[in-house]
Amino acid sequence: DSKRPFIIHTGTVVTEVLGTSFNIYSDSSLVEVSVVTGKVKVSDKQQHLMLTPNQKAIHTAFTGELKKTIATLEHELAWKDNTLLFDDATLEEVMTKLSRWYGVAVHFENDKLKHCTISGKYKNQSLASVLRSISFSTGVQYTIAGKRVLLSGTDCEITNH
Repeated sequence: DSKRPFIIHTGTVVTEVLGTSFNIYSDSSLVEVSVVTGKVKVSDKQQHLMLTPNQKAIHTAFTGELKKTIATLEHELAWKDNTLLFDDATLEEVMTKLSRWYGVAVHFENDKLKHCTISGKYKNQSLASVLRSISFSTGVQYTIAGKRVLLSGTDCEITNH
């Protein structure tokens, strides 16, 4: 309905829906808008971007930058199937996602571990199951204590490239 547009405000980013299917992810550091079908207009205080299928807008709070990129829809929409999907992701990126997904705080005993890379697909898995798999493939050890996860080790023993 052009007289009553569907507008979503996410922090300083405004998404105007123009007959489409899309995904929005937001946390304190970024907003991501991915388009599956149709067209979406994404704006911040400085610019407006028009997105079409397989495109994504990313607004980073730290820089205030809004940029357009290619969307990997399998990754963007995996959450709908209760699936975590990683392709050559750093352990830091993976733990950020696990922290949001399972509501836990993750701490690295050794910053070297943040650069380990993994690939994997986890559908309907518990936190312990995902961490067990990551530990097996990287050699990184983990401890779960309530809502806290501690990753330890000296370096990655195995990396998936």
